[in-house]
Amino acid sequence: MRILNKKNTRQNLFIVPGLKSKNAVAGNDTFQFFIDKKGQMWKLSEGLELLDYSEYFSEMTNSLVMSFDNANMLLYICDGNIGYIYDIRSKSLGRGQINITGISYQDGFLYVVAPEDILDVPFEICTDIYDFGTRNIKTIKSLEFGINLTLPFYAAIDYRRNKSLEMRNSW
Repeated sequence: MRILNKKNTRQNLFIVPGLKSKNAVAGNDTFQFFIDKKGQMWKLSEGLELLDYSEYFSEMTNSLVMSFDNANMLLYICDGNIGYIYDIRSKSLGRGQINITGISYQDGFLYVVAPEDILDVPFEICTDIYDFGTRNIKTIKSLEFGINLTLPFYAAIDYRRNKSLEMRNSW
């Protein structure tokens, strides 16, 4: 697929290698999101924007399905084995249900479609490496979470004492 700018010049030419699957597209009248064969996510609105995330989507199978929750501005990306949720407002990606194949609202009710029971993934938060601009040893005195769970909750910290060593887990 070749997309040219409005003046039909080559200045903003993107070459997109096609969709990862026939259901690898979702959105509304204002914008569309799609994932190409390389696993890169794109946003099409006034122009074409590469969001990428290929390190996550390239491993998904060709049965990938994207579903858009217009009320909450959430994009569900599932293939039956792996699932992600992209929050359009905050531009953030997190793990999600693995088997959602459709989302719709009717008469104020949310309907979510899946080929079988919707499978939840364990709650997980992982941040990037924080070094605070220094390689000095840091001390973590507490972790604070604001969540509402009925199941046990566990937390762990990945750390290393030398940048040439592998990360270790406090678990």
